[in-house]
Amino acid sequence: MKSVSPRNSPGLVLKKRKPKMESSETAFLTGKSIFLRKLVLKDANFNYLKWMHDVNITSGIYTGIYPTSLKELKNYIRSAAQNKNELAFAICWKRSRVHIGNIKIESFDMISRTCGLGIIIGEKKYWGRGVGEEACSMMIDYAFERLNFRKITLIVFSNNPAAFRLYSKLGFKKEGVLKRHIFRNGRYEDKIFMSLFNPRFQ
Repeated sequence: MKSVSPRNSPGLVLKKRKPKMESSETAFLTGKSIFLRKLVLKDANFNYLKWMHDVNITSGIYTGIYPTSLKELKNYIRSAAQNKNELAFAICWKRSRVHIGNIKIESFDMISRTCGLGIIIGEKKYWGRGVGEEACSMMIDYAFERLNFRKITLIVFSNNPAAFRLYSKLGFKKEGVLKRHIFRNGRYEDKIFMSLFNPRFQ
């Protein structure tokens, strides 16, 4: 019996294979221990929500004053994706690919070539492993060398001395202080403004 090739069979229609789409979890920037990828909707899960409700994680940042819902997390991610003046990234541990925090550059001023920097490390077991320093270093290089920003600014509260030491180590300088300006955990904290200049523009 003569075999009939599926390609030549009149009753068989072959579907064209669709090109394989690149995963949304593909690394965008890769470091020694972590990689950064785009923050996506499926990142809005109960683990991420837990970060928002942990005072030990949020006491040094603006987040965490009011209860957050999964819907609000998803709305934030949608908003960040549509905002042309912000880029939000998931920080992932390279070995396990687990999502352990977020980092963003925001408030783009394309005339003055400035932007802001913000970071949160939500998974406590990764604290003390240099994740914050590595993520910030990667973001600084990206902002300066690929996006051509001239200056990066950030805000740190006085109740977060570890963050202040980290930013100082990375080269940020204190530009100003609003005394007893932020209320956190029953007391007023200083709001400290810091900045880092791109060496190419100095």
